[in-house]
Amino acid sequence: MAEDKKGKGDKADAGADRKLPFLENKVVVLGAIVALQLILAVGLTTLVIAPRLGAGQASAGGESAAADPGKQEVGVLMSLGEIIVTLRGENNQTPRYLRIAVDLEMANQSAVLAAQARLPILRDTVIMTLADRTAAELSRPEGMKGLRDELMRRLSERLPGDILRHIYFSDLVIQ
Repeated sequence: MAEDKKGKGDKADAGADRKLPFLENKVVVLGAIVALQLILAVGLTTLVIAPRLGAGQASAGGESAAADPGKQEVGVLMSLGEIIVTLRGENNQTPRYLRIAVDLEMANQSAVLAAQARLPILRDTVIMTLADRTAAELSRPEGMKGLRDELMRRLSERLPGDILRHIYFSDLVIQ
């Protein structure tokens, strides 16, 4: 009887080994898990995350921009660099300083070359416009929008044609 039990136990162990022998190899199991995670990550990104972020629209944007003449293409960015200006004071107040980085969106690369030829003129225009502002004006959103509109008007006067599309403030600190 002892042999019967022993024989049955050996058969059960041998059956367990034959069912899933590949699970004993840890490299294979780990590889399968990583592959499954990769497939899930790509699938979730493609089917769920990308449509919510509008990535699908961005790739189709070139086609819709050609079909819709009212939409403008993205221009080429050009930096005027960092500019530090003393702001106009109010009622014997200690001087206030503005550090700002201004970037211009130009129509194309040739527009950037034309603007780079006038870089000192453009920087001077920005400095003179900023020096006429107070810290209180620039601390309000309406003041920043007004500054952007005025800079757009003044810089467009200094550039040939209609090559300036937009102005961006990439850094702004008032002290």
